[in-house]
Amino acid sequence: GDLSQDAAMRIARLAQGHPFALIELGRAARPSSPQDHPGRSLPAEVARAIRARLLDVADDTLQALQQLALAGDGLDGATALALAGASQDEALARLDRALAAGVLDAAEGRFRFRHALVAQALLDGLAPHRRALLHARIARQFEQAGAPPGRIAAQWMAASQVDAATRPPGRVTVT
Repeated sequence: GDLSQDAAMRIARLAQGHPFALIELGRAARPSSPQDHPGRSLPAEVARAIRARLLDVADDTLQALQQLALAGDGLDGATALALAGASQDEALARLDRALAAGVLDAAEGRFRFRHALVAQALLDGLAPHRRALLHARIARQFEQAGAPPGRIAAQWMAASQVDAATRPPGRVTVT
């Protein structure tokens, strides 16, 4: 069937000029599409192709990218460093590898995924238990960095830890 104008515009925005993504997202938007997979934001073929592009990225960098994708786009340098590694040297090396691989862009002191589909493919590849664990880790790192309470609470909620999300600001979790 035909796509509505709203659906076509959404697909065009998501694809950001990439023909492969445009075709696959269009196929997945059709109601009878065999690529329609519940619980995924991207068609399996698109996510698989993007993750294949990331195969040359080291596992530790891939894990750092998953944390960055969960934390949100447009992270400042200090936050990106805190999320990317245990030590500053590790974090710098991981961010450098992600920049060299063309996965991240850095402009005006902020890190963004070069393409929203890359971030979504990273998220679609996370099992629910790992996603919750990473959200909790991000929340703790945000608390230690003094991030805004709303941003911290959003991570705790995504980790399904409502008690932590409703805790008064300034009470850092030690787990």
